[in-house]
Amino acid sequence: MPTMSWSSGSGTGGIGTFTANVTLQRLTAGPDGPFNNLSVGILPTDSDNVTTNGTTQNPSTLNLATNNNATAPTSDRVLLGTTATKFGELQLQSNFGSAAASLPITAQMLYWNGAGFAVNAKSTGILPNYSYDSCTTINGGNMNMSYSGGITPCNTYIPALTTFKNGVATLTLAAPGQAETINLTDYLNSSTTGTACSGSATKTTATSLNAPFLQGNWNGSSTYTVNPTATATFGLYSGVKNVIYLRESY
Repeated sequence: MPTMSWSSGSGTGGIGTFTANVTLQRLTAGPDGPFNNLSVGILPTDSDNVTTNGTTQNPSTLNLATNNNATAPTSDRVLLGTTATKFGELQLQSNFGSAAASLPITAQMLYWNGAGFAVNAKSTGILPNYSYDSCTTINGGNMNMSYSGGITPCNTYIPALTTFKNGVATLTLAAPGQAETINLTDYLNSSTTGTACSGSATKTTATSLNAPFLQGNWNGSSTYTVNPTATATFGLYSGVKNVIYLRESY
């Protein structure tokens, strides 16, 4: 519920100031939008059921129709303003490389442009500054790192914070010095905890960021409720890039 206070006047002459946190719940079945001119309006009503009447005597005239009737719209709210909102998701990309060198993992902040997902070049900074223009960084404490093959956790680790620039961030895993595979899951929204290796070789607990609005339909899911994942593999090589043809001779 919003908080409200009256700063001056009485009866019909009062001036009210209120503060409210508004949440726009996105679809989990699939992307929609983008909504580049989303109108936000209010209809304040007090405990006596007195509300904005929209008369010429009231400066807050009803000027926003929310009945979705394109042919006969009826204004029933006071327009506060317009904003842009987009359906987004966070993507992690797998990578492989030498065990003797650090390994970059690319993260991208994507948004639905009406035809497909594209990189949101306006995302710059550090999560969780929640606006589509500044969905900011990867927090190492929210990244679950699962080590396969009995490897001791945190012999490689990611930075505590990795900043997005123009919608792209690069997580750099420290060189472990041995072959191994790490499965990374960014806990955007999770009821479980895991292993985080954030900024050092010290093992900590991975916790949820509470940002379900950046989940996707990863791993073949039918809903956009899955945390992004990536696989980092140390000890594999891509080979010499300037070789055109290679054949063994016996």
